[in-house]
Amino acid sequence: MMNKKIGYACLIGAPNSGKSTLLNALVNQKISAVTHKVHTTRDNIKGIVSKDNAQLIFIDTPGYLKNPKYKLEKSITKKSLQEIKNVDFICIIVDVAKKNCLNNPLIDVTYFNSQENLIIIFNKVDLVKDKNQLLLLAQEAKAKGFNNIFMISAINNKGVTDFLNYLITNSPEGEWHYNEDEVTDRSIKQIAEDITMEQLYKFLNKEIPYNLKVETESWKETQNDITIHQVITVLKDSQKKIILGTNGENIKKISIISKREIEKLTDKKIHLYLFIKVRDTWMDKL
Repeated sequence: MMNKKIGYACLIGAPNSGKSTLLNALVNQKISAVTHKVHTTRDNIKGIVSKDNAQLIFIDTPGYLKNPKYKLEKSITKKSLQEIKNVDFICIIVDVAKKNCLNNPLIDVTYFNSQENLIIIFNKVDLVKDKNQLLLLAQEAKAKGFNNIFMISAINNKGVTDFLNYLITNSPEGEWHYNEDEVTDRSIKQIAEDITMEQLYKFLNKEIPYNLKVETESWKETQNDITIHQVITVLKDSQKKIILGTNGENIKKISIISKREIEKLTDKKIHLYLFIKVRDTWMDKL
């Protein structure tokens, strides 16, 4: 019988590099919101994969900002870097579809204590037509001192298994910290909040900034159904009007789709009620 292994891997990178998409692909379930807005992820989210003799704990960090402005942004950036200290693998996610994608302060081996556990993951390779560009990026990464390089498309699940198998092979021996069927340390309420946040940005991506939040005000559960009241907090009254839409059309659409997604998550009938509050200083209060 093979000895058990346990490995901790931190996923870090610039906003929208695909960290949350990769985490969802790894655990084969949506546990983290995926949008085009920066800092949809605001906390360190753990995804758990138990495969063969190994258990891997992935930590999806908020996107790293070079010059944070608000207290919220500073807190988010700090969370991005806190997890680096106590993990077995530091995985830097890079969006290859962006120009000068390696021009990031995180992509510097001298920034970290050890090169052995550093992994650079070039994500969104499906968006690159010229494959020679990927070869040049790999060469540039090696020149920078990175030895562990993976090319993946998290959204298409391409290359993800190779990355996962590498971590399994190189994880240290140790007892598992979670049950075999657990895929996250997040509560259903938190994931439900993420689902609503995701739909807000999906429907209103160009009209609202990232600085809104969704919180559960009440959650009443019976054997067959769940009644949920969620509060959407925005900075300005104009943002509230955008979310509501003409005759409440926008918020109705968002509620219907969110309700459907939460029902898939819980296998119960969902009664979802969304409310909007305006608080112009919430990003400066932690």
